[in-house]
Amino acid sequence: MSGWRNRRATATVRNDRNTQILVALLILLVGPTHAIGESDLRLLLGFDSERIKQTWPADNEDSIGELAKLLYRIDRISSGKLDQIAKSDAQRDARVLGDVVMVAGVIQSIRSIAVPPQLVEFLEFGRIIELRIEQDPVGVGPAITLFTTGLPTAAKSGDRVLSKAMMIAGTQNGVLQAVAAPRVTWLPATPRRVGWQLLSQQGVDLGNLAAVAARNRKPLSHEDTAIFYDLLVAADGIEGSNTAPRIQVPRPASINAVDLLRRPTDFTGEWIQIDLQTIQLTRIEVQDTVRQEQLGADHYYQIDAIGDLGNVVVKIAPVEGSGAEPALFEKRYPVSIVCKTLPAWLRQRIGEPENDDAVVTQLTIPVTVDGFFFRLWSYSSEYMRQFGGGDQFGPLLMAAEIHSREVTDPDPIGVRMIGWIAALATGIAVLGLLVWSFIVARRDREVQRIRKQHEAEHLQLPEQNELDSRSE
Repeated sequence: MSGWRNRRATATVRNDRNTQILVALLILLVGPTHAIGESDLRLLLGFDSERIKQTWPADNEDSIGELAKLLYRIDRISSGKLDQIAKSDAQRDARVLGDVVMVAGVIQSIRSIAVPPQLVEFLEFGRIIELRIEQDPVGVGPAITLFTTGLPTAAKSGDRVLSKAMMIAGTQNGVLQAVAAPRVTWLPATPRRVGWQLLSQQGVDLGNLAAVAARNRKPLSHEDTAIFYDLLVAADGIEGSNTAPRIQVPRPASINAVDLLRRPTDFTGEWIQIDLQTIQLTRIEVQDTVRQEQLGADHYYQIDAIGDLGNVVVKIAPVEGSGAEPALFEKRYPVSIVCKTLPAWLRQRIGEPENDDAVVTQLTIPVTVDGFFFRLWSYSSEYMRQFGGGDQFGPLLMAAEIHSREVTDPDPIGVRMIGWIAALATGIAVLGLLVWSFIVARRDREVQRIRKQHEAEHLQLPEQNELDSRSE
């Protein structure tokens, strides 16, 4: 019986997948002239109104199974597509099942629902998270039920969540009853780190940071894309702009390259400060229109720099089987910085307008960088090719502020100080010589006076007859 149920579940899931593929092909064939192909999530997912009704309430195996299948498909819809559908659905006079709505509020309770065992292998997740959410404005109206597969394990009651979600139950007294959502944006009430607090204030989904830390020493991939741009925008927002004031931030934790290499997971998303020396500036073009909209620009900058290692020597093992020696890094180590905009002093220094098409600029400047640590990322380099061709890994930071430590005064204070000390020493020497000459002269006069006095006291006059005889 169990085997028959598994075979039946397998066939059902396969049929669902085939239906989804056929629907996607139909949408491509119909083209943009049919609005439903662009805006109706029900058609895109292969769930009509009647099938959506079978997901709620999720209180038995059949309804939970249908809900799990719905969430499986929702998780594979891009955020950009959901945004597009949400804008279209918002133009309707009345909400209907399958519409995409925005949900924002505070978690009241969290419950885990087991997915039917026969579906776990195919859906690739074993639980559904049920959240009871008190929607904004908090305290107004009843709570809403939100189902999702993506909630950080650290989330708890009192934390805020945001998500675009699909209506799976109608309204009651004008309030939504239940929605199904892809991964929600998690904004903890009490972030553990200063950096997390700053990111949360700017709406960054902290739930993605754990996944970022798990990809240390790996190349950047599509999994990094959304959170990469989120942190890039958040870092730029720290400094402020003409339309937004500068965020009041605490002093960043002062660290060095060794700290990031030894304990990268401890610093993921953290607000840090590090001293570096720049090597090269590269303008990176953003081709994806969705990311351009997210970034608010069609480019950003990458600065290749080096950080001090002190007496630490870093060894990177060669590619297995290459027979090469480990790559050694002494005294300094490569660090990568990315930023949405360049500080005014740097634009002036390189003579590059903000919208210039220049791609690469060589520059060597000692700087102090305040920003968010992303992770250790790996990349190919000419240096590593000398040791068997393995990838090099290094820290990647999103810069909020970049301060120059370069001495720009033509007469640095150190030079002036040396001059002052030399002049003072010369003056003291001359004064000492004069004082010594005065003391020596005074002593000579005193000795001469004493000698004359001594001679006068011991002067012997001749006898009177001798004087008389001499006078004759």
